[in-house]
Amino acid sequence: MSKDNTIASARADQLRSRETQLTQAKDFLREYQSIYFVNWQTEETAFINKAIDSALFDINAAINQLSPMSDHEKTIAMQKKRSDEAAEKARKRDEETVKRTSEQLRANQIRSDLEAAKANSNNQKRKLDSLIKAMGDQASIMLAYNAYSASLQRVDELQKAVSNLAK
Repeated sequence: MSKDNTIASARADQLRSRETQLTQAKDFLREYQSIYFVNWQTEETAFINKAIDSALFDINAAINQLSPMSDHEKTIAMQKKRSDEAAEKARKRDEETVKRTSEQLRANQIRSDLEAAKANSNNQKRKLDSLIKAMGDQASIMLAYNAYSASLQRVDELQKAVSNLAK
């Protein structure tokens, strides 16, 4: 979860906490009001009742303002969370695409190298065969044989690399 999302969630939690505190204060005032009027009947009772009703009205107004703000912060936090999750999913998908593309390019390069190595090996074999048929000198034949042998080793290495790609 991102820092912005955490902050938005914390704000929403604070607003809900304030709303709960105001609701508790409102309940306390109502209880106090009912106890007061059961036990006291004086001239001042009407003024106190009016003051309590005014306070309850103000508390309700504050609760009515906090509730949408809390919902708004919660919505922002959820949208940010979804956005972060979507961005992370897209990043992972892009990384996977790059990885697959890179692997495909590597596989294509290895296959291309294998074809070139096979062609080189065939060329080296033809040279060796031609020297043997022409009864060339021993040193030239050995050089041609070593070149042919090296080309076969390269073909073998590349064939193993192609086999490993399939795994």
